Amino acid sequence: MTLEDLKLFMAVARQRSVTAAARQVAMSQPNASRRLKALEEEIGRPLLQRDTLPLTLTPTGVLFLEFAESVTRQYHELRRLMDSDRSLIGTVRIASSTSPAVSLVPNLLADFQLQYPGVRFVLSEMSSQAVEAQLLAGDAHVGFMGIKPAHVGLRAVPVAADEILLLAPDKKPYRDLPSPVAWDDVTTFPFIGRKSGSGTWHVALERIRQAGHSTRLRIVLEVDSAAAVIDAVASGLGVGFVSQSLLEARPTPHTISRSLLGVDLRRPFYLVTQPTRLEHHLAAQSFVGAVRRKALTDQYDSAPDDEQGAPPDP
Repeated sequence: MTLEDLKLFMAVARQRSVTAAARQVAMSQPNASRRLKALEEEIGRPLLQRDTLPLTLTPTGVLFLEFAESVTRQYHELRRLMDSDRSLIGTVRIASSTSPAVSLVPNLLADFQLQYPGVRFVLSEMSSQAVEAQLLAGDAHVGFMGIKPAHVGLRAVPVAADEILLLAPDKKPYRDLPSPVAWDDVTTFPFIGRKSGSGTWHVALERIRQAGHSTRLRIVLEVDSAAAVIDAVASGLGVGFVSQSLLEARPTPHTISRSLLGVDLRRPFYLVTQPTRLEHHLAAQSFVGAVRRKALTDQYDSAPDDEQGAPPDP
């Protein structure tokens, strides 16, 4: 069975005539008849009902037509990719914390897919701590985080800018908060906290402590995702910390956002890899290179190639 046999059979199904089909595929009628007969012998069942004119397909012929169309489609797609200068092929597994997963990564994937349509992505959203674990275990090729990884074996390069904001319900007494708001004016409010592993929560509290403030808070709910923080704040339960990039990418009705007075909550989003695991994965290497080039094009100062993870600031 060859690709030419499949094309001949599909032509017979369309033309309902061996003579017309042979003419369409540039083959002599006797040769076409022999190849169809050989095809039926290989399948072990008749594909054509020959005692009627025009020809019709047997039930087996109908199934075989679906098979022939599927195989030829896949063949032509493969040829299209292989004949193209953009024929990079492979699956890239990405682990990302919530904020970059929503606001940054989708656009990066869309841009890369336009150039390399043969690359498939698998994106998993999780905490920053879990992103590190996925990279170290080899379960992800590329990671995105809002905090520099703690493990020295991971390479982190800043590729986009972000700022952490205080998110509050759009109702009294929160509605009257100025922007920026003094930290001492919000510490009495109920807080929506994040479970261990959240980069946003860690960075926010660390920067507040560095500015000389206490981070003793009345936490009324602890959640495991930024989306859960937004939902809890929107319900009026309390205030929480959320990425500005996330708020811009995902509508958050019934909430207001404020920056903190005298506290610098700006941070980068990091592209994180374990270099040794990319050595033999061309698609992942190409994606990492494309992300870094885009960061430079967008005039975001990427870190040197050899920048590695380091423990969070004490």
